[in-house]
Amino acid sequence: MLAKYGADTIRLFELSAALPESDLEFREQGINGSYRFLQKLYGLLSADYPKKGNDVVDEYLIAEKEKLISAVSEKIETLRFNIALSQIFTFIEKVGRYKNFASAGTMKEIAHDIALLLAPFTPHLAEEFWNKYGGKGFAALAEWPNAKKLNSGQERALKAMQLVESIERDLDSLLSIVRKKGKVVSGASIYAVPEDHKTLNGFVEIFERHISKVRIFSTQDKKKHDPLNKAEKAVQGKPALYLE
Repeated sequence: MLAKYGADTIRLFELSAALPESDLEFREQGINGSYRFLQKLYGLLSADYPKKGNDVVDEYLIAEKEKLISAVSEKIETLRFNIALSQIFTFIEKVGRYKNFASAGTMKEIAHDIALLLAPFTPHLAEEFWNKYGGKGFAALAEWPNAKKLNSGQERALKAMQLVESIERDLDSLLSIVRKKGKVVSGASIYAVPEDHKTLNGFVEIFERHISKVRIFSTQDKKKHDPLNKAEKAVQGKPALYLE
């Protein structure tokens, strides 16, 4: 299996599958899952990204990265390597969801710190990313990253993305219900109170990953398309949705 998957994959599987004091049963299905994660990570951090991204997404991903550094550092200190890796996996999933809206600068910063966080687990891949993104010397010998305190912009971005993700979940839920009934959905309208509307305006493309045509209206917009008066149900932090 070492020849097939490589040392990083085997090491990642061993450390993510069990606590240090536990017995580990090798299963190729699990090892293959670790291999797929590393392939996904490599593609994600090796891709080219635009110089300019969505400012809120950039702030959000950096904020999540700082939170990750703190969480992983704590788990490594207590030898909970499997939990530390689970937290890294979850973070990479978030980055993957919003990669098309992130800037090259943000992705470079993420790759730099991910290389350091992964150095104890996947040293070969960590060194490759460390060198690719300008790290000096070896990642294994570099100073461990310190989590920075979140600034006000990053705190706002976390709240904004909580709102965005809640709408994404609501859209998926409604679309699932409607489509199970055999109905065709051509678009969606989102009705938000003015403060939420200001936040959501830059996220049409994100919502259109779920359905092809999305319009976002302020509840105070007198010209809004709202045939069922859904806007009346919108409250702060909970926009109303209408599927067409």
